[in-house]
Amino acid sequence: MDDPLQWILQRKKGRQRKKNSGWQSRSFCTTREGLVRCVREYCGEVDDEALANLQALADYHHDGE
Repeated sequence: MDDPLQWILQRKKGRQRKKNSGWQSRSFCTTREGLVRCVREYCGEVDDEALANLQALADYHHDGE
């Protein structure tokens, strides 16, 4: 799912069907700090490379303007 206003943390749920993408949205974050907090809360232990990728994001999500 692509959203120009926020990062969306999703989890795999079920299988993909005609009316179901197989993904469920968990959190909607406009700041990197919020996204990292939600990833740690919902995903548990995060490996160093994934955490570095998150930390490399901009401080705030923007719509490209």
